[in-house]
Amino acid sequence: MAKFNCNVISYTLKRAVDITVIFPSPTIPDSLGFGGVKPSHTPKEKYPVLYLLHGMGNNNATWTGYR
Repeated sequence: MAKFNCNVISYTLKRAVDITVIFPSPTIPDSLGFGGVKPSHTPKEKYPVLYLLHGMGNNNATWTGYR
C-alpha cells in the first residue's frame, strides 16, 4: 500500500485543501515472482474507488489514522 498526501487548490471552496490517496500495491511475493506468478504492474481488473469524507471536526488524516 502506498499513501500519498497532497495539498491542492479547490476552486469551489476557494482555498487550499489537503487530500490523502491510498494506492493498492501487490504483495512482496507477487511482486518478486514467487509461486509461479509473473510480476506485473498492470492490474488484472480495475480497482474500486471509495471516497471517505470527514466531518467539520476532523481532517484528511482521520480515516487513515484509525487502526
